Amino acid sequence: MPRGYRSDTLAVGAGAIQTVVFNSNLLPQGGMSDLYLVATGANNTLDNAIDQIVVKLEGVECLNLTGAQIRVLLEGLRPSNTIPGAGQLTYSIPISWPKTMSGLWPIPAGVSGIPFGLNVSIEVTTTVGSSAGSLQVGWTSLESPPAYMLKSVKRATGIGLNTVAPVSVNAGMNDVVGVILDNAATKINKLRIVSRLADGREYQFMDLTPAMMIALMQDISPLTVSNPLLCVYEHPYKLGQNSYLEYTTGAGGLVSDLFALLEVVDVRPAQA
Repeated sequence: MPRGYRSDTLAVGAGAIQTVVFNSNLLPQGGMSDLYLVATGANNTLDNAIDQIVVKLEGVECLNLTGAQIRVLLEGLRPSNTIPGAGQLTYSIPISWPKTMSGLWPIPAGVSGIPFGLNVSIEVTTTVGSSAGSLQVGWTSLESPPAYMLKSVKRATGIGLNTVAPVSVNAGMNDVVGVILDNAATKINKLRIVSRLADGREYQFMDLTPAMMIALMQDISPLTVSNPLLCVYEHPYKLGQNSYLEYTTGAGGLVSDLFALLEVVDVRPAQA
């Protein structure tokens, strides 16, 4: 697949919370699998001053993750199974269907990414730890219309310490293939995930401690970093209306703790 990049760069200021925006005029109109960023400035890395990265299609978020969440996602869902190194100033933004997962479900590799004909923008937000430097963007172009696209948008649980409570989720008809969780030692004692079936019944497909999730993930990821914790399922599940994650939190649970579903969006209707 063809690859390309913008030769010009956008500036990053030192010691400031800021959002650097690659507007749609700086990117192809869709038809891309993964996106890439090259930074200068020692602290402008996923493990340091990159607070979050947002990818929007026609102004709607398809990806909104912290730098730390992107690191564990890249480790768990890429063929190298290697987390971007501490201090690494080059990193990819995963949008295509996870390459190592294509054999687990009936989704072929190499046909996933952002559909053609869409305005794409990237927003990179830094913390006050940012260094003076720059950001440059690149991409891999698709050769044919994609069938699927990865979507992952973080949100806060809203659940505090020492609590058992549900968090409502609704991924519609998207396939949910995993979740990224904040996982400090005393944040989560147990997590249940319950899908609400069409006939109103509840289907619980996960009820595990974080330690059990780590054991589950050893088949596909070394989990060099387990906070955030990436947990991927053995096949996709539906989490439509009235589905929920039930948290049992420990003494470290905060209402600001984050989670992000990993969703696979069928984008074939957009090609009709």
